[in-house]
Amino acid sequence: MSDYLRYKLIQSAKTRVWAIILLHLICSPLGSAVYSSKQNNWPAFLAGTGLFVVGLPLMIFDLGITAFILAPAASILILANKATESRRQLGVYGPEQAEALLYSKES
Repeated sequence: MSDYLRYKLIQSAKTRVWAIILLHLICSPLGSAVYSSKQNNWPAFLAGTGLFVVGLPLMIFDLGITAFILAPAASILILANKATESRRQLGVYGPEQAEALLYSKES
């Protein structure tokens, strides 16, 4: 594995899932943009934004469930799965171990 790929995996693995959920609950578009840029995982932002845009005309029928619940949930799931998958590939169990791996000298 190249050093750059390992660095990107560590950057993604050190993301805390509870922070993703909390920021999405407070302000979904901002949370999606912030964590998508941190993980360099723009499909999560595009999926959330796309579901929101598709859900806007449907608000008359589904009372905003698609726009205001499914869009952030999709973004949360994609970002959390990316963090979990990165941890699995690196063999670490939590974000603290990933941070320690980032600053340790050994590979």
